[in-house]
Amino acid sequence: LAAAGKLEEAARIEPTARRFFPLARRAEARGDAAGAVSWFEKARAADPNALQTLRALAEARERAGDRAGAKAVWEDLVRRHEGLPGQ
Repeated sequence: LAAAGKLEEAARIEPTARRFFPLARRAEARGDAAGAVSWFEKARAADPNALQTLRALAEARERAGDRAGAKAVWEDLVRRHEGLPGQ
């Protein structure tokens, strides 16, 4: 389904970060900051330790004007990924 461009249907069937992330990027490309944040939040919920998703969410929140939310996500990213690998 995803290969056929039916991203939302693919995400409904397989609700994973891998499915939500392209929907967020599509929303960004359309100028829909709130939609992008929403899809990135879903990707974060599906895989809360994904560095790429946390970074993209923080950046999307900042573009949407949510500086406090962006800062909180950046702090979460640093907290999850500091120290020895695997910690």
